Amino acid sequence: MLEVRELGYKYNHSQRPVQALERVDFTAQPGESWAVIGPSGCGKSTLLYLLAGLLKPTYGEISFHGREPEQFRHEIALILQGYGLFPWKTVLDNITLGLRIRRVPRGEARERAQAIMEELGIGDLAEAYPRELSGGQKQRVAIARSLVLQPKLLLMDEPFSALDALTREKMQNLLLKIWQERTLITILVTHSIEEAVILGRKIMLLSSLPGRLLEVVDNPGMGSPGYRSTTEYLDLANYLRKRLEETNAL
Repeated sequence: MLEVRELGYKYNHSQRPVQALERVDFTAQPGESWAVIGPSGCGKSTLLYLLAGLLKPTYGEISFHGREPEQFRHEIALILQGYGLFPWKTVLDNITLGLRIRRVPRGEARERAQAIMEELGIGDLAEAYPRELSGGQKQRVAIARSLVLQPKLLLMDEPFSALDALTREKMQNLLLKIWQERTLITILVTHSIEEAVILGRKIMLLSSLPGRLLEVVDNPGMGSPGYRSTTEYLDLANYLRKRLEETNAL
């Protein structure tokens, strides 16, 4: 499991220290889907970068099955807001990039990539370039590039924010399918309360800067058929909206 204990992070901005996160504690089990919400600038993305091992905590601990981030980095995948695709590489080359860096043989890398592409509905786009893709297709490529690495911890930073409403809903449904079919921990940072309720079995609410863990809300209905239309979904979204308004008023 993923354990975060007394996690804090401080950085310097214009020669003055800024406390981004302060004493964050939580435990995530394999198969759990988490969503992280909070006011803008409260340290949500910083939390992801700490979990990914891209930043080092100022204090506190992060462990995954008892190991520090440096020791389980190959079991982590991170999907960023801007897709992060290389425009001069084909879809297939973008997806296999991580495998090639890990020295997976070319034939095996292509085989694994093709299987993921077929699963995500982009199997016929292997030789296309990012400029030829729609926003939804680019996001599927970014997801494929992460899943082909067979991660045990999937981190996502506002992955659907640039998409139109209908495409965003399709991507949310795709992510639900991925979560249901794989035993991995997913942690999604989002500014959308509705997206957090759709994709988070557990919803982490952070305070305004410095980001503190205010509450972890259980969402047992997440993933059930027709959940968007239920009173449970609406009630939870309204509750989280009220809590965020209270947080912003502090």
